[in-house]
Amino acid sequence: MHSSMTKADAQKFCMVFLREQEHAVLATVNAGGRPQAAVVTYFVEDDWTFYFTTRRETRKHENLMHNRRVAMVVGTGPGPVSIQIEGTAEPVEGTERETVMGAFLTKRKSYYDIFLKIPGYDFSVFKVRPDWIRLFQINDGAGAEVFTRII
Repeated sequence: MHSSMTKADAQKFCMVFLREQEHAVLATVNAGGRPQAAVVTYFVEDDWTFYFTTRRETRKHENLMHNRRVAMVVGTGPGPVSIQIEGTAEPVEGTERETVMGAFLTKRKSYYDIFLKIPGYDFSVFKVRPDWIRLFQINDGAGAEVFTRII
């Protein structure tokens, strides 16, 4: 991608990139204000809504019960592309939860096909509605960093 790319082209590039990836680093904040980060598997819909699951026994689940604001990073290496996301995580319940859990089994088989079937785990599903997304890329030709605001 080049700095001369239109915002629409950058958005298309981001969506393709996000769908090629499976993992994001999710940052949450605990009740004492301490930041914590963990890797999650996610998928993203056309409207930029991200979905992830976590066991209810995790720190991120506990943190989200106190503070729904999150930050995510997709594309931590080895290439010079990453997408930074900030937004609000909301619990997903009822039929939407069942739909999302099923989607993980079809969209993210490499990991979740096994993980979600382990007995004894109690999973929560969250959706993140971003209010800020930025694409970071290194333009080798210009020897410069390129930041493009997507949302």
